[in-house]
Amino acid sequence: MKKLLILLLFLIPLSLTAQEINASQENTLPSKLSVQHGKVYGDGVQLSQSALLAALGQKEYNALNAGYRFKKAGRACLWAGVGVTVAGLGLTALVAAQAKDTQTTASQRNNMATLTGSIVGLGVTSMLASIPFFAVGSGKIKAVVNNYNNNHPATLSFGATNHGVGLALNF
Repeated sequence: MKKLLILLLFLIPLSLTAQEINASQENTLPSKLSVQHGKVYGDGVQLSQSALLAALGQKEYNALNAGYRFKKAGRACLWAGVGVTVAGLGLTALVAAQAKDTQTTASQRNNMATLTGSIVGLGVTSMLASIPFFAVGSGKIKAVVNNYNNNHPATLSFGATNHGVGLALNF
């Protein structure tokens, strides 16, 4: 009976501390960051903005946001270019149909063709201009993540792990 009491006396505090350590591990920094579909994940879990700020620090967080802004600008250029190109092609079809039906001079047809060609060219140029924005934005995001992963120190902790109580080396 005395051995059972001593055993319980040691097991109850150990289980209470293990729960506290496990609860505090939720607030620790992620050991590894990754980028999937434009979102940053830490140890396989998508990180909130406040968690990113805590993990990266203000300077790296600003660099990450700069990457997102470049990608957003690239997306805007791409979709604006698509819209302008579609509008230019529609206008080209409309002008071509009008030129067949009405009495227009060659000079007027040339002016309309130049206008519609310019509109389509502007749209295609805008779509092509979006490529560097996407590339720079993705590069900035990947650089921040790689910098974090390369400079994140290993930590040694004692507490509850997935396999029981013990030492855990996190790197």
